[in-house]
Amino acid sequence: MLAGEMKLPGEALLEFRIKPLPDGTSELEQRSRFLPRGLIGILYWVVLEPIHRLLYPNLLKAISRTIGKPILQGPERITTKREGR
Repeated sequence: MLAGEMKLPGEALLEFRIKPLPDGTSELEQRSRFLPRGLIGILYWVVLEPIHRLLYPNLLKAISRTIGKPILQGPERITTKREGR
């Protein structure tokens, strides 16, 4: 898990998990979280969230290119209960 060290109005976390699958492939799970601090933190996320929606899939594609393995499925966006309301 990586924690953002920039000065942000909240706490930023980026987590990667690799899960071996029965067919010999692996699943890479990337999770990003931002825990806003106060109104400024909420506004920060509202403004930057659309940019992150573009950025994170491209990060997975770059990882795939770097390790020389194809993406077989995804990426998929997982919403929280709060977002799904």
